[in-house]
Amino acid sequence: MDATVSAENFKKQKLFEQQCDGEIDRISNLPEHILHYILSFLPTKYAVGTSVLSTRWNGLWKFIHNLDFCDEHLYNSSSKRPNYWKRKRIFRDFVDKVLRHNDVSNINKCNLKCNECNAAYFNGWISTIIRRKVQELNISVFKECPFRFSDCLFTCESLRILKIYMSVSMKIPASVCFSSLKVLHLGKISFFCDQSIQEISLSFPILEKFILRYCVWPKNVTFFAPILQKLEIEDRSDGLNDCEIKIYAESLVSLKFDGGPYQKYSLCHLSSLVDASIELWPGEASVHHVGSLLKDIFNVKNLELSGSSIEWGTECVYVVGHS
Repeated sequence: MDATVSAENFKKQKLFEQQCDGEIDRISNLPEHILHYILSFLPTKYAVGTSVLSTRWNGLWKFIHNLDFCDEHLYNSSSKRPNYWKRKRIFRDFVDKVLRHNDVSNINKCNLKCNECNAAYFNGWISTIIRRKVQELNISVFKECPFRFSDCLFTCESLRILKIYMSVSMKIPASVCFSSLKVLHLGKISFFCDQSIQEISLSFPILEKFILRYCVWPKNVTFFAPILQKLEIEDRSDGLNDCEIKIYAESLVSLKFDGGPYQKYSLCHLSSLVDASIELWPGEASVHHVGSLLKDIFNVKNLELSGSSIEWGTECVYVVGHS
């Protein structure tokens, strides 16, 4: 009896000492689904790296639902060309490996951030990610590259959030309906279509937030977003592309516009607009474009104008009002 009690006391004492010394690995003893959840918050290269910790961690990264690829480490060290190309190849092979061995049927979120991209590999990655029913896809490519998105991007029904920021040309069909998108960010994209198409129609039945920065569009584009709440537009068009953009957003609450007069924006049926911030950049194009924009928001409750917007916008409204 005494021997049994002594053995139990020894075990308790040993356990207490290990706890005090921080020797117990409590994380590794957690259920696998919790470990998968923890790994999903790490950049994917670190999640994969946990495989070297122990056999318990080996391969856990194959079951995470969030993927975060970034090649910034390629450019933080030596910029010598051989080293650069070697690191670039390592990153490409790494993304290929992860997508090939990832065993989940659906991806919650994927970030893909590159300094530049190889069109063939990049399109393959995106197609694979979309086939996994991705819900949020964030793409950033900093250098301009000859790249064209696969058509599967326009037919993906699982996407809830889509953010694309890259200097690239994107061909779009005459009519597209993104039935599941709730958040859309587009930046630095040059959209184009077949020459026979005169007007583009884009429908977003449940879109709530739309941010548009430095994009180029075909001649006539119409957006339908009946429950859109927040709209931000930054436009630095040079006047070479005479374009008219119509946005039907009867539920719009917040508007931020920062741009010039070259592309004509028409905001239709803004009966719910509460806040609007307008930054106008004077140019040589017709004042009717900007004057029309200001008239579209006449019923806004809170309006913020920059100094140049007040001076130039007053002239625009006067001209439009007397035309």
